[in-house]
Amino acid sequence: MPKLIVFTGLLGIEKSRQASNLAKIFNWRLLSIDKLRKIMIAKPQYTKQEMYQVMINTAETWLKLKKNVILDATFSRDKYHSLLTKLINETKPEVYIINCTCCEKTSLKRLEKRITKNSIIAEDTTPERYFEHKKNSN
Repeated sequence: MPKLIVFTGLLGIEKSRQASNLAKIFNWRLLSIDKLRKIMIAKPQYTKQEMYQVMINTAETWLKLKKNVILDATFSRDKYHSLLTKLINETKPEVYIINCTCCEKTSLKRLEKRITKNSIIAEDTTPERYFEHKKNSN
């Protein structure tokens, strides 16, 4: 039975770093919503829903091939939870959900740092987006 590890949590808490480290240790496939955004940014008409759908579809393919997968995304909205639930129900992997957290001050400092680095993902990882995600996750 393939395994699925899902890293969730607010912006700026280093989900991606933790997911990437684990993927390297175990040599598993890693799907990161940030990486997808970088790839799909050339086509700005892509919605977040479509990015999540691409991530879920790719994970489904790998899980059906009995490959272990790590997902890295906030999953901050019910519609993204629904996509994940459907994936789990259809592929029946062994599932581990890791909800990452850290103090708000640290998260906001990390987000400000991304903005000053002019990161391509910075436009979607602002303090305003942090608070929006926080509101949606409560």
